[in-house]
Amino acid sequence: ATCGSYRSYAIPAERIAAHLAMTTQSAWDPLARVPLCTKVAETISNIAVARDQGRSRESMTEILDTVLAKDKFTYPKRSELLAWAYDNPRIAVRVLYFYARQQCQSEQAGKNFPLLAELSEQLIACSVKTQRSEQDACLRQTLSISQ
Repeated sequence: ATCGSYRSYAIPAERIAAHLAMTTQSAWDPLARVPLCTKVAETISNIAVARDQGRSRESMTEILDTVLAKDKFTYPKRSELLAWAYDNPRIAVRVLYFYARQQCQSEQAGKNFPLLAELSEQLIACSVKTQRSEQDACLRQTLSISQ
């Protein structure tokens, strides 16, 4: 209620409510609000990093149940995110980040997007490229992301 008038601002409450509805607390920076799909991508990255460091799926499930409990958008996706990371250990963290973000954005736009299982071999191929620019080009092509 006070955000719109802080420091003499005159921001309508509806505008603030719309912003809050389209953003959530970042998984990487608790002081930042990010778009909902960025949070999903950050979360899958955190899961994949934990996976790569040897954390068990069960342990990660407990952590997500606690950390995401108040996140109405990301919490329902936690099982799917866990499956993406733990069922696809050969897909690199950053590749999962871009897949999750693109999939979420497509879902929000009401568009169909290929399942991870359908793209996994292509994404693994992107993961093993040695040059970052080659990885990026491969990801853009596989996920149909325009520059």
